[in-house]
Amino acid sequence: MSSAIVAPMVTIGYSTLSSRAGSIELPAPRRDVEILVVVQRVSGEPEYAAPERGDVRVIADDGVGVARSRNVVLEQAAGRYVLFGDDDATFVEAGIDSLLEVMERNPDVSLVQGRALDETGRPRKRYPRRTTRLTRWNSAKIGTIELMVRRADIVDRGVRFDEGFGAGTANHLGDEYIFVTDALRSGLTGRFVPVSIAVHPAESSGSTGGGRRVARARSVVFDRVFGRWAPIPRLAFLLRRPRRFGSLGLGIRFVVGGRAIE
Repeated sequence: MSSAIVAPMVTIGYSTLSSRAGSIELPAPRRDVEILVVVQRVSGEPEYAAPERGDVRVIADDGVGVARSRNVVLEQAAGRYVLFGDDDATFVEAGIDSLLEVMERNPDVSLVQGRALDETGRPRKRYPRRTTRLTRWNSAKIGTIELMVRRADIVDRGVRFDEGFGAGTANHLGDEYIFVTDALRSGLTGRFVPVSIAVHPAESSGSTGGGRRVARARSVVFDRVFGRWAPIPRLAFLLRRPRRFGSLGLGIRFVVGGRAIE
């Protein structure tokens, strides 16, 4: 880890279930980073045995849903900046320093997105080749593990993860997109930078696939982000891959939204 920059404290907050917490690959200890592990307990599962490290705090949460866990991280973090970890993701330490440097040099920027790699070292999705301002139109594929946020800005504007979305809820995706767009709508600024920040398997517990359940959830996400204008971005989303939901008919119902997709 480079010592070229004296970074403020960072909180890496992991969201997990007690049955999966033991699989977390924690980063090496460093003096400017604290680690929070928010463990949602399921009846009958063993408690998480936290590692004996002074930089690790474990918070037991009796709630449900990853969005709730992320909000616990935001509430409890001691760091000036927050990264959000998954139990099947690892962080690239040089990437942490790079995003920190971006944040320190740009106090007007409250969210920075980096790249996530798969287990082979390839980008998990298509990313811009250069630094890009985040908008509602280019943030739909953001993964939470790609984000570093300036905690005070997020908290001061009252931005939270919508607990009606994300893994563990009926609307099992879109929580990170909604979080980012809510932050932008509140007047905060976000930026993508071409820096690799995390490694995450190409196929994981968060993979969604297609079908009616996914189409319905994505439709509701667009309603949440765009309101009455949602059919327009839903159409643009569908046109990129007309059979992404398995059939053109389901795709058309996705664009219409509402009862058409029930």
